[in-house]
Amino acid sequence: MARVELDTAESIRWPDAAMGNRQKVELVCEAAHRAGLRKQAGFVDREYRGFDLDDIIRDQIQAHFVAEWNVFWTRGHSIENYFLERECVIGYLETMHAEHLDTHTLGKVERCLPRLLEIAATFSAAAAKGRCLDKCRGMFEIGHWRLPAPGLVPDLVVDRLAESLGLRGVDSQRCEQLGIDLSQMLCATFPPEPLARWVAHGRAGTELFWTGIGQMLRSCGVSGQQSRLIGEGEWDTKRRIMAGIWIRRGLAGNDLDLPGGFVSWLTG
Repeated sequence: MARVELDTAESIRWPDAAMGNRQKVELVCEAAHRAGLRKQAGFVDREYRGFDLDDIIRDQIQAHFVAEWNVFWTRGHSIENYFLERECVIGYLETMHAEHLDTHTLGKVERCLPRLLEIAATFSAAAAKGRCLDKCRGMFEIGHWRLPAPGLVPDLVVDRLAESLGLRGVDSQRCEQLGIDLSQMLCATFPPEPLARWVAHGRAGTELFWTGIGQMLRSCGVSGQQSRLIGEGEWDTKRRIMAGIWIRRGLAGNDLDLPGGFVSWLTG
């Protein structure tokens, strides 16, 4: 395999400080292509391009997408979505918190993961429609979920979520509308789990998903401190461990959700 040099978007200096990393990568790839360079490619977050987030959530692409100028999109909203699967989640819990979680408790978590992911994706879609996702980063805590009976999926406390967004500067009308939209969407039948995995917002959806796990663990007798650590903390550690699990599964040929086109370009 030829030598490959990898750069991150953070290393790109751009006159417009407000420009996001995705746009930087896409513009660099376009400039390289126009200059006749064909051995350069970008791998960027898809974000919500090609998703229909109206009353019925749909994925209009349903595959990895390659845009112009050798720009490869993630399958879901962002790279974090690849890690929202059972093996990655349980692998992290077993690696970091095995002494607090017995096999029975891990089994309960595993059974609840699909529904927690559906709820996280539903919130992501509602918040995207309400244009308030940018206010959600770092907001979620296990108290945004109602403490369930042991081993059951917790319910979102919609009013508390809206209240938290209001404290972050989202106006009362938008908070009220988000609460209405979210309540209606949670009552609807969500599409199958693979779509939920791709629709959940890479940061906000992931954070909400994990706080739900934390509250569920609390209902199973895990201490409040430990439940909060698992649900609300260790983000860099979570990402590192789950990414490692996902990559190892891909190298072993056990993950069909790898960005195959990008991997082929790298190894071709």
